[in-house]
Amino acid sequence: MSLETILNGTGIPATAAPYAGSADSFISYHMVNEEDTTFADGDAQAEERMYSVDFFSKGAWRSSVDAIKAALKAAGYKIQSIGPEIYETDTRLYHIPILVLEEL
Repeated sequence: MSLETILNGTGIPATAAPYAGSADSFISYHMVNEEDTTFADGDAQAEERMYSVDFFSKGAWRSSVDAIKAALKAAGYKIQSIGPEIYETDTRLYHIPILVLEEL
């Protein structure tokens, strides 16, 4: 299941950055990096991708972030960090970044 499908399952509009809609709350995401992991005999045996999943909202955000976190964990993503909470004065939106790892 794709990251976008998982995030849209929360009921919050989600898309790869940039978000072009008009919802008061939304999610955008982008890949931060991809790297090989777990080496044997000089060859990578696995890889992982890190994504920044960014939640934006005009108001209270805690319950939405908890729902996003639960959906990602249920799909097998590992939460690396949540935050810091940022209030963007130009857009008047709260911005909560969530870093997640996907093992491939």
